[in-house]
Amino acid sequence: MNQARAAEANDDLITADRCYREALDTQRLIGAVSEEARCLAGIGRVAHAQGHTSQAYDYLSEGLLLSHASGQRAEAARSLVALARVAFGSGRREPACRLAGAATALRSRVGLPVRQAPWPFEDEERGRRRRRQLVTWWEQGYALSQSEAVREAELLAEEGRYPAPRPARRKRGGDATATAATKPAPVPVPPSPESASPGKLLTRRELEIAQLVSTGKSNPEIARTLFITSSTAARHVANINRKMGFNSRTQITAWIKRHRTG
Repeated sequence: MNQARAAEANDDLITADRCYREALDTQRLIGAVSEEARCLAGIGRVAHAQGHTSQAYDYLSEGLLLSHASGQRAEAARSLVALARVAFGSGRREPACRLAGAATALRSRVGLPVRQAPWPFEDEERGRRRRRQLVTWWEQGYALSQSEAVREAELLAEEGRYPAPRPARRKRGGDATATAATKPAPVPVPPSPESASPGKLLTRRELEIAQLVSTGKSNPEIARTLFITSSTAARHVANINRKMGFNSRTQITAWIKRHRTG
């Protein structure tokens, strides 16, 4: 963990990623939930620094959920800030500022140093009106409870898996192509469970657990296989059902087998 942090601080992202992943395997083996959450957050931050936005959302949101479930409020606040940075860098300013505000409130409640709105984005906007908008969103997030903030972060991570298409460039001459480019791009809609392959809707860990569910393993058996807690396995199964619109392990099994043989 210390090697990973030192490498991350010195922008040695390859070493940081390797050390965080090795530490993650160890923490799962010994059942150190709080350290597991820190490893996941570290992998997520490194993924963001490497430009892998979807991976960053995956690991940071998983780490946040684990910190939240295990009562690690300080680590949950750090994960919220990291997710806020990913979202802001992706152009999602409102949810980013809301998460940053919620993280600041949580930091305040656990006695960690805090800064004024719209930290950590105070240098991102010079215009008075736009800066005020950032502050407004930030203050809205500050009023959220930890559970509300975690829920918003989870939804944001899901949306982050379907990046908005880039706007078409306006061509010179004002032709039809240029006019069409001014129209708002359609919002991407996640594929339905019937048409989607498993990897398009679920994180890698959720897909791994879905595959174990399809073999008939119970939550305790999944936990032993992956060196996680039974409650963590149950939370992942619940997330799979919610994302896919399912309400049973039988539906997960049928879905996995359909795509495995399709």
